Amino acid sequence: MKDPIGRQLDQALVTQNFPQALNLSRELTKRYPRSATSQCLRGSLALDFRRFSEASSCFRAATNIQPKFALAHYGLAYVEGAQGHYAAAIPYLQRVARLEPKAFISYYALSDCTLRLGCKQESRDYAKKAAALAPSNVFTWIQLARAEKALGHGDATLDAIAKAAEVAPDSASML
Repeated sequence: MKDPIGRQLDQALVTQNFPQALNLSRELTKRYPRSATSQCLRGSLALDFRRFSEASSCFRAATNIQPKFALAHYGLAYVEGAQGHYAAAIPYLQRVARLEPKAFISYYALSDCTLRLGCKQESRDYAKKAAALAPSNVFTWIQLARAEKALGHGDATLDAIAKAAEVAPDSASML
């Protein structure tokens, strides 16, 4: 990074001085108010400190600057989900899925949100999509098992658990 604030911010992150990193990210967004990346960085740091309003404002600014920036939409979804506003997170996650259709994380998060809202079949459908996109990720299979269990599909639940164990054989405590 050529910008001195950016270098200081990088150093603050490396040394895990997160309060300083947040302050520097604020300076960076003042210097570069039209940078979607710096807005997202500040939003992420604000989210770490549970400053939901600041995080949301930053992610919104990033989507205004760069409407197809999936990370900004995911940040908005994360802000909502972190506050337990699962229904509010869904449209942002759907936007991420449209922008990045091969990224499993949006489908995984959609499955979690819809399951928390009691939309069991929809959760299962999203979990299946996530597992298809990331078959070596143990968490996608665990999410699919949760969705199958919610639907009362015992055999499918066990199949998903078996697949999770297969892709992460040393993670028995997680299962």
